[in-house]
Amino acid sequence: MPSTFIFDGNIVAGYPFVEVAWFDRGQEIQDRVAKTITSFIQSVGHEGVDVMFTFFVKNRYCENGEHF
Repeated sequence: MPSTFIFDGNIVAGYPFVEVAWFDRGQEIQDRVAKTITSFIQSVGHEGVDVMFTFFVKNRYCENGEHF
């Protein structure tokens, strides 16, 4: 998605920012996923990578009208 990166009031070159939205799978799995995503993105030529995790709450997430 198009983004503008601003640092100290100046527009600067952007870097990959990955958001993972999922049900919590524990810190160990989260760390492994973050490292895997980071490694892949760095392997295609990007140095800096941010990975952010957003957690779904089962009773607030519905699929086909039903919560988990």
